[in-house]
Amino acid sequence: MTLRVIDLQARRGGFALTVPSWEAMAGEFQALLGANGAGKSSFFAALAGDIRCRGTVALQGRNIREWTAAERARNVAVLAQQSHIPFAFTAQEVVALGLTPLSVDWREGQRRVRRSMDRCDCEHLADRSYPALSGGERQRVNLARVLLQLSESQGPPVLLLDEPTSAQDLGHQHGMLRMLRDLALNDGYAVVAVLHDLNHALRYAGRCALLADGKLVASGPVRSVLSADRVEQFWGYRPRLGHLGGEPVLL
Repeated sequence: MTLRVIDLQARRGGFALTVPSWEAMAGEFQALLGANGAGKSSFFAALAGDIRCRGTVALQGRNIREWTAAERARNVAVLAQQSHIPFAFTAQEVVALGLTPLSVDWREGQRRVRRSMDRCDCEHLADRSYPALSGGERQRVNLARVLLQLSESQGPPVLLLDEPTSAQDLGHQHGMLRMLRDLALNDGYAVVAVLHDLNHALRYAGRCALLADGKLVASGPVRSVLSADRVEQFWGYRPRLGHLGGEPVLL
């Protein structure tokens, strides 16, 4: 496994999170699912190291607390829902922040910046002021930044994303999710994303973890976990299951 949780317990405000066991594998796109208030954000924060918790979060078989900050930065990247950068940096300068933990010369660094921006469909924004960008444009710029950060990973890179498509238009939603799936399947990343759209999870993620009331209640292949009965139980809506273009859909 690449990222593993053992006996995780955390508190965030008055909310308690308990996850006895969970793992994310290299080459896998896993969705974190659950209704509002289920514990997705708390679990994500625990994985990202943003809240104190009991138990173990292990990266490549080693407790993540034993990794130096620089090692962690090269191997685990986090894309938050919003990234506040108060300075009038250009989009390219924001992406270049991903070079911070790396050891590259200026020329190679600029090449990697351009390549990462091209991959995330934001190269045309390079000279634009970051604060003036739309929410969706900022998301893509920050995705380019965290992908750059992982370009010297010592093992399978781990990419954690909190609602990465929340500000994207329809075309960019699917483009981003396709890219995340390709990063897992073709480049060996362990991709873990909080998603609200269950059809996005069905179409793009291979596995999912379902949370409710701060507990992990189901995990496994998305198409097995998201049964009509389970969706009704945890989301309060009875869907119809269908297929569109050979892909399963919830209606």
